[in-house]
Parts: sequence; C-alpha cells; structure tokens
Amino acid sequence: NLGGYLQQDLTRLKAFGRMMAQQGYIAVAVSWWDLVDESYEESMARLKHRFPDSTGLGKTIWDTARVVDYLYAHPEVDKKHIGCIGHCMAGITTIYSAAFEERIARLVAFDIFIYDQHGSGLQGALYRLFLRHPGLYDWIARTSMRLSVSADHVINQWMYITGTSTPAEWIRLLEHYSVSDIASQIRQDVLLLAGAEDHMIPFKEYD
Repeated sequence: NLGGYLQQDLTRLKAFGRMMAQQGYIAVAVSWWDLVDESYEESMARLKHRFPDSTGLGKTIWDTARVVDYLYAHPEVDKKHIGCIGHCMAGITTIYSAAFEERIARLVAFDIFIYDQHGSGLQGALYRLFLRHPGLYDWIARTSMRLSVSADHVINQWMYITGTSTPAEWIRLLEHYSVSDIASQIRQDVLLLAGAEDHMIPFKEYD
C-alpha cells in the first residue's frame, strides 16, 4: 500500500513495480490485503471469515512469505538477493516480514511511524503516559486534528488501518507494532528512509 486509504490507486503500485523492473529487477507489486472496494469493517469481516485465527499484520506477513515462495519457484530469480520494500504501514510489515522470513536478504522501509512503549527516551515515556490516561490522549489528538490537516490525516489513517474509532483505541493497539519486540530476529541488511524535513515522519523518529 503506497498511498493509504485516501489514495487507494492501484496504478501507483503497478507503476512502482514497473520502475523497479526497468532497473533490471524482477518485481512483484503486492497491495495491502484490504485494498479492495469495500470498507475496512467489511475487509476485516472477510479476513476473519477466511482466516479466523489471523490478524491483519499476520495475514500480511503470511502473504509476503507466499510471494517469496513464488519467487523461489522461478529459476531466473537470484534467491540470495531477494529484497522487500514498504512505505508507511507496509514499511512496518516489511520489517516484521523480514523477522519471520529469513529468505528475504534486504529490506527498505520508509516513512514508518514507530512507537516503542519500551523506549527509555521521551517517546517511550509519553507513550506509557498516554496508555495510562487515554482521555488525555484523546483530547490532545482531537485538538491536533482540528488544528492540523497533517495530524488529521495521520490519525484518521491509523484509525482506519487498525479498525478503531478513537485515537486512544489506536494508540493502545500500537503496542502490537513495537519493533523492539522482534528486532533481535532481524538479521538482514536494513535501510530506513525518511525526509529530513518531513512534517509527518521526521528523520528524528529513527533516533
């Protein structure tokens, strides 16, 4: 998913794969599992019906492994140099997929929104504070959404992705996306990208 729910245009995804192919790579462009003409709630219901024991993140990791299976089935593929690229939420799932799929040799993740509740810095402290006081975070988030188009977009995007209805609900779900929980399993080369002046995902998020 290279655009988010506000820009669900598969031509962007195909264009990205075509650009990689033009550079000499064998490219497989995979859309986010709910990137279809239905609401998030309908997508989740369909997922739970077909895969009752799976989460959205788990389904994406499984899908990524099946793509690697597909690549392994083709003799022209250099199996020692399989890479995975993802943007935003797909960047996070790229990292998680690499932790569970050792056949991925390299990964690139850009503009990923990482919260680490175990962090010792200010981010971790604030996250733990907001978990203890969800009402406070709801007030801060909704005030930011009224004052900032960027904040409104980011928070609405995350509520959509997680299927939640309030900012407090989605920030609690972020604990399931803590990279520190799976960091020790990642043995591959990793490239994290962010714009130095990016107003949504600034480079300092990666410190």
